[in-house]
Amino acid sequence: MKGIVTLVIVLMLTVTTAFSADFAPQLLKLSASEIVQYDFDGSELSIPVTVSGTQASILFSVFTKGKADEISDVQNGFLGWHYVNNIDTCLYMSTLTSLGIGAGTITWDGKDADGGVAAAGEYTYYMWAYNGEGSKTIACQIFGSRGVEAGQFRDYDEDNLTIAAPEYYPPYASVTQVDEGGYDGSSSSTGIKTRAKWVMGGDPMDEALAEYTTYSGWRDTGKIALLPEDHSYFFVLNMIPDETLQVVRKFKWVPNGESEQDTDWGDDGKWTVTNTSQNSAGPISDNIENLWVIIADQSYPEMTNPNQMYYLDIDDGSQTRMYDFAWLYTDPDEWARGYKMHNGPANATFKNVGGVGRIVGTSNSHCMLHCIDPTQEEDEDVTLWYNGQGDYVADRFFEETRGEDAWLCTGGSGPPWKYDLGMDANGFTMFHAYDLGAVSFGLMAPDGKGIGYFPIEGAAGGVLQRGLIYLDSGSAFDGIYCDNMADTTNPTSLWYIAHDSITGTITSAVSVDEDAPTAFAVAQNSPNPFNPTTTINFTLAEAGNVSVEVYNVAGQKVDTIVNEFMNAGSQSIVWNASDFSAGVYFYTVKSGDYSKTMKMTLIK
Repeated sequence: MKGIVTLVIVLMLTVTTAFSADFAPQLLKLSASEIVQYDFDGSELSIPVTVSGTQASILFSVFTKGKADEISDVQNGFLGWHYVNNIDTCLYMSTLTSLGIGAGTITWDGKDADGGVAAAGEYTYYMWAYNGEGSKTIACQIFGSRGVEAGQFRDYDEDNLTIAAPEYYPPYASVTQVDEGGYDGSSSSTGIKTRAKWVMGGDPMDEALAEYTTYSGWRDTGKIALLPEDHSYFFVLNMIPDETLQVVRKFKWVPNGESEQDTDWGDDGKWTVTNTSQNSAGPISDNIENLWVIIADQSYPEMTNPNQMYYLDIDDGSQTRMYDFAWLYTDPDEWARGYKMHNGPANATFKNVGGVGRIVGTSNSHCMLHCIDPTQEEDEDVTLWYNGQGDYVADRFFEETRGEDAWLCTGGSGPPWKYDLGMDANGFTMFHAYDLGAVSFGLMAPDGKGIGYFPIEGAAGGVLQRGLIYLDSGSAFDGIYCDNMADTTNPTSLWYIAHDSITGTITSAVSVDEDAPTAFAVAQNSPNPFNPTTTINFTLAEAGNVSVEVYNVAGQKVDTIVNEFMNAGSQSIVWNASDFSAGVYFYTVKSGDYSKTMKMTLIK
């Protein structure tokens, strides 16, 4: 009998271990030279690229560089629906190229999209990649089938530095209705809202790892925003139907308890504005000092209410300014096509792209994608680009079979419903593609150019997917996070697919002695912390033999990544630490009389 009990315990432990592995994704990383010289002589340009971690499906694009001031108020594309303003624009976009792990090559013939030869000069190139042939990996399966829509990550700390284990905030987990009356004593019912937090890297199935907090309020609309200097405080937007009010409040997050409202913030603890919207984008913070609130009109077809973005003083809750973008959604004279009116952006996200803050917004009930720079001065145009009816990508309004109710861009052959969207650190915007066959998302370039539609494992036509989030702050969890609605047997929560994007310069500048590297330099590995691969970049003042060695904290050499002759200039290598334990390591780059040691952290 004792032997049977022992066997049962062993089997239970075996089963538990088999189904309780911590989430440690296989990252995708691209590495290529930051500066590529090209003579623009009609020859084929070959750019060496190293792929690590997983297979890569790569899009290569070429953009103007430093020409943003010359590109102002330009409308192009199908029926002029694509608009760009004070932003560099796309010259060339490749089709999807598949590269395996290791060294590969991306080529360009030096021509633009129309087949014309690009003039000699400087251009920005991008490589955007995802694991288009791989499988999704479960990251968290605690928060239900809508656990990704309007979800978000906290990937920076209060000093705006990358944190090793980002936190995931799903949309509110549940609502318990209570009869407490509404705002100002009206009859609007309130509810107890539950918000959740999940630290990335734990067992995706372990419900004990989730942290919750509650607060009383009305209908939640949009995401929460964190107070930059203290992430234990958050802002939330509620809609009060009977009062047609939108209300922003500030709370202190109480772990597994009731959040505490800051009644000194705003007017008696609230900032309010009159609007009938039911799906506004909510409060948005840049994690530095700014707080914005986007309110979208939902009264189509009348469109009687404004579509506006409010600038709030994050410290006291007062309104400092307002940007009105109703002209883009509701003004028939501006569009000269009165039937093409939309409700405003109900989904929006902020990203710092090359040092410029960007907010990109859309909605599940129209085709518009709209990108702004919210940090512009009040008297300047904040719009960077918009793609009116999607311009082939993001809708099918241009089709003759679009249906009689196409003014909404939802009926007939309307848009892929965009319940959520994400923008990566290089400005590529992705959104769900619904009812367009076996594809999962649409993709827009950093200037809003429509690129196309692409699949993720399990893509199926007619499946209403809801969530897409980029995480690309340099952590060991970087990638694309999505739902799994295509799999009806296991549709819930947060799933991972590998992703990376990089940028560099293509130039016709002739290399001369003064342009040659004059100093030996070693950069911090990226990502750091990492799991299991990381890239080490360094610059050589002159050609010669180079060694890159890895040491543990005891000073013992555990690996030699490279020991070979290299040319002068920028170099990049990848260390795969799959066979090493988590911990702190040191890498030393040696070339001739030069040597530098840097610290790195492997997490698993």
